[in-house]
Amino acid sequence: MTGALSPRHIVRMHVRTFALQKPYRGYDWSAILWCYGAPALGAIALVATGCRLTSGQEGAFMNAAAIFAGLLLNLLALLFTVDLRVEPTAHLERMKAQLEKSIYANVSYAIFISIAIVLLLLVSSMVRGGLSVFIAHHFVNAVHDGLVIGISALAYALCLHLGMTLLLILKGIHALTEREHR
Repeated sequence: MTGALSPRHIVRMHVRTFALQKPYRGYDWSAILWCYGAPALGAIALVATGCRLTSGQEGAFMNAAAIFAGLLLNLLALLFTVDLRVEPTAHLERMKAQLEKSIYANVSYAIFISIAIVLLLLVSSMVRGGLSVFIAHHFVNAVHDGLVIGISALAYALCLHLGMTLLLILKGIHALTEREHR
């Protein structure tokens, strides 16, 4: 059971949701670039324009990520109670199972990213508060500034990536429930 809880397994399940449907093979590279590349470019642009995380932003991002993690855990529990009110066919059952698996993988991954954001921002607050007390040398100050820039870029990228993953989840849930509302 511990294998199912490993971060590698969660990331692998998430990446598999980008696989193309049969008869095609491989992955949807445009979706992968959009989901991973856009947040990275957004983070680079924010840091390049001088945006750095402040302690207030750290707290706001940390609270938002923790709230998202809690809401996503509820969504994960609700996924197991989904029952479509349509005539079951073999094709529909396969499609439903595939959508549920995809949503499950993306929700698990979003929870993982939310926890990573919270941990990163905890480290950021410790770096900001703890190292500033001990800074006496110019070199250490430069290292501190580099850490703040790096942590800011990573936090922005993870937050933007979480947003993209939430859009994937929303798309999956919409596709899953679309037939019920017709």
